[in-house]
Amino acid sequence: MTEHALGIDSPYTYIWHDGCGQVVPTTSDLLMATVNGSGFEIKIADNVKLIDPIVIINTAANANYSNNSIFIGKNSQVQIIEYLISDQQNCTNHVQTKIECDANARLQHCILDHASPYENILQHNQTQIIQNEDSHVESSVFSFGGGRSRIELHMLLQGEGAHCSLGSLAYTNKAEVQEVYLKIEHKAKHCTSNTITRNVLKDNSSTDLSGKIIVHPGASKTVAELQIKNLICSAKAQATNKPELEIFNDDVRCTHGSSTGQLDEAALFYIRSRGIDLATATAMLIDGFIYPVIAGCHIEKVAAYVTNVIKDR
Repeated sequence: MTEHALGIDSPYTYIWHDGCGQVVPTTSDLLMATVNGSGFEIKIADNVKLIDPIVIINTAANANYSNNSIFIGKNSQVQIIEYLISDQQNCTNHVQTKIECDANARLQHCILDHASPYENILQHNQTQIIQNEDSHVESSVFSFGGGRSRIELHMLLQGEGAHCSLGSLAYTNKAEVQEVYLKIEHKAKHCTSNTITRNVLKDNSSTDLSGKIIVHPGASKTVAELQIKNLICSAKAQATNKPELEIFNDDVRCTHGSSTGQLDEAALFYIRSRGIDLATATAMLIDGFIYPVIAGCHIEKVAAYVTNVIKDR
C-alpha cells in the first residue's frame, strides 16, 4: 500500500509527476490500470465494490500534464480522489480526467487542489463525469493555496434516473485567485442534481465561481438546484458569482441562488459575550458557513484533511 499526505493507505494509488507515471499497482480482474504516454487508464469491472479509494496524485515540481480515463462498470461502487499538489516556485500542474459511470454505478468523488503558498504556482484541473442510467455520483471540490487555481467540473447526466450531488469550497487568503466552473448538463428524463458552493475570502484574495445548469429538450421531469454563497472576511477581497440556467423543457423544476456577505456582527458579538476570544469566535462562524460542503464529502479522511488545512488558514 502507498501512504501520502492525505493519510490514506490504498493499493490503488497512482502518481503522475512532471509528465511521467511513477506508481502503477498490480492490476486484477476487478481493476485494470495501464499507463499511456500522457496518463492513466483505469477500468473497474461490473459488480465490484472497492473498499479502498482510488487515489490519483498529480504533482508538479516544474510542469506536469496528465490526461486520465476511468470507466466504472455496472452496479460497481467506487471512491475516487483527484489530488493536485504543487510545492515549487514557477510550476504548472494541468490535469484532465474523464470518468464514465455505467448503469447503476455508485461514485464518491473528490477533487482536492492544494498548492504551496507561492504566487507563481498555477494549477488547472478539468474533470468530466458521464452518468448512465440510475447512476449516483457525489462529488466534492476543495481548493486551497497557490497563486492561481482553476477547477472545471462537468457533469453529464445522459442516462434516465441519474443523480448527482456536488459541493464546492474555495478558501482563499493572501493574493490567491481561485476559479471554479461547474456545469451540470441534464440530457435524459427523471434526472436530479443538487449543487452547494461556499467561498471564504481573506486578505486581498479573489474567487470566480460559475455554476451552469443545462436542461436539454428531452430531459423532462428534471429536478436541479444550485446554491452559491460567499463569505467576505476582508475589505480588499473580491468574489464574482455567475449562476446560470439554460432550460429547453417546460416539465422541470430548477432553482438557483447567489449571495455574498460578511461575518454576522450580531452573532460575533453574542459569541464573544460568552467569553470567547475574537479569533475563536470568527473561526466558529466560518466553520458553520462551510459545514454543508464538508459534511457532504463522505470520504472521511478527505473531510478530516480539509478541516485541518482550514485551521491553518
